Amino acid sequence: MRDQGARAAVEINAVTKRFGNVVAVADFSLEVQRGELVTLLGPSGCGKTTTLRIVAGFERPDSGRVFIFGREVTHVPPERRDVGMVFQNYALFPHMTVFQNVAFPMRIAKRPKREIREKVREYLALVRLEGLEGRYVTQLSGGQKQRVALARALARSPKILLLDEPLSALDAKIRIQLREEIRQLQQKLGITTLYVTHDQEEALSISDRIVVMNEGNIEQVGAPTEIYFRPRTLFVASFVGTMNFFTGTAVTTGGEIKLKWHEVLLSLPPGANVKPGEAISVGVRPERLSLAFDGVTIPPGHNVIPGDVSFVTFLGSIMRVEVMLADGTKVKIDLPTKEGVNPQRGQKVYLCFSPDDAVVLKT
Repeated sequence: MRDQGARAAVEINAVTKRFGNVVAVADFSLEVQRGELVTLLGPSGCGKTTTLRIVAGFERPDSGRVFIFGREVTHVPPERRDVGMVFQNYALFPHMTVFQNVAFPMRIAKRPKREIREKVREYLALVRLEGLEGRYVTQLSGGQKQRVALARALARSPKILLLDEPLSALDAKIRIQLREEIRQLQQKLGITTLYVTHDQEEALSISDRIVVMNEGNIEQVGAPTEIYFRPRTLFVASFVGTMNFFTGTAVTTGGEIKLKWHEVLLSLPPGANVKPGEAISVGVRPERLSLAFDGVTIPPGHNVIPGDVSFVTFLGSIMRVEVMLADGTKVKIDLPTKEGVNPQRGQKVYLCFSPDDAVVLKT
C-alpha cells in the first residue's frame, strides 16, 4: 500500500506522446510538490501544452503514467481527475452571465443551490469581480474574462490548478497586473499549480520552479534564480533572458585552464569542469558586465576585452550600451543610470567582468 501522504501532488513518470511521426513529449518525468507553482516554459511546439493536457486528461500518453496525490489517473477522464483548468482562450459561455459561467461546473456536479451561490460569491470576491455577477461575457474586458475563467476553475475546489498560457491574449499592463494577482491567489489558497507560458519574464516572476522545455525534452528544472544565473545548456542560456556569449577553445596557460577567444584569454569561474581542447562558450548577463574607460583602474582578476561603443539606449533606471568588439561581435551591457556617465557612440571602452559572474557551457 502506497503512503499517500508522502507522494508529490503531481507525478509525471516517463511520459511520451506522439502525433503521427512527431514526438511532442519525449520520456518526460516531473514531480510537483504540494502547494508549488511550477511553470513549463519553452518556445511554441516544445511540448509544454501537450504535457499540461496529459495531466488534465485531454490527451492520453502513448507511454508513461500520471499520478495526482498518489492516485494513478493516466486513463481517468478529465472530469474525474479533480483538476481545474484555465485555458488561453477563456472557454467561457457567451450566452451565460458571469454568475452562470462560474456556477456551471458545480451545477453539472449537482451541488446544492445554496452551496453554489456561496462558492460563486466567494471566488468572484477572490478575483475582484464583485458586482459583475449579472453581466454577460461579451460585456467584459479581456482581463475580466480571464478572472471569470480563474474563478470558475477554482469554484469546484480542485486539488490541482492548471493554466495554459492564461495571459497571452492580454495587453502588457494587464498581463503584469494579472500575473501578480494569480501568484498572490495561488499562495493564499496554497493550491498546487502547473502553469504553461512562453514568456520568460512571466515564468521568472511567479514560479517556485521552472521547467525549461525544448523539442519535447526537459532542458533544465530549477528555481528562477538558478535558471537565470546558472543555466546548464546553451538553449536555456539563450532562451531565458539576454546572454552574451564568448565561444572558443579551452587551453592551459600557467597551470590554469582558460578560454581562448580569438587572441584574448579569458579566465573561467572557479570549479569549471572543462578539459583542454574542448569547445566551450562563456556566457555573461548584461547586468554582470561593466565598462571601463581610459585611465580608469580595472578591478584585479577581471576579464578585459577592448571595444567601441556602437549604440546607447536610455531606459530610465538603466542604460543599455552595445559594444562592438574587434571580431564584429556585439555585446550588450546594462549599466545603472548615473548622472554624468554617458558613453558616446564610437568611444573606445574596455568590457570587464569577473569570472565569478560567468557561466561555462559546452558547445
